[in-house]
Amino acid sequence: MVEVQEWLDFIQKLALLISAITGLATIYFSMRKFTHDEKKEKHDESNDDAEMYRKRWLAAEEGFDDLYKENAKLREKISTLENQIEELKQKIQRLRNRGK
Repeated sequence: MVEVQEWLDFIQKLALLISAITGLATIYFSMRKFTHDEKKEKHDESNDDAEMYRKRWLAAEEGFDDLYKENAKLREKISTLENQIEELKQKIQRLRNRGK
């Protein structure tokens, strides 16, 4: 009878050990999946941030191109105005020279 009781205790302890190992494995894989999901979420957020910064960069480049074109137009106008000023100065000089 003692042997049977010992075997029952052994089987009970073995079942408890298997149950504990199964529980630990479940916890381990759950945590692993959680960290994987968390990493994936952070990766997705990083991709979203990268896309946002890429769009901002493109918008900034567009803005720069627009400003560059506008600046070129203004430089051309300045050049034209400077030429007109120079021509007017020459006309004034010629008129002064005629009057002398």
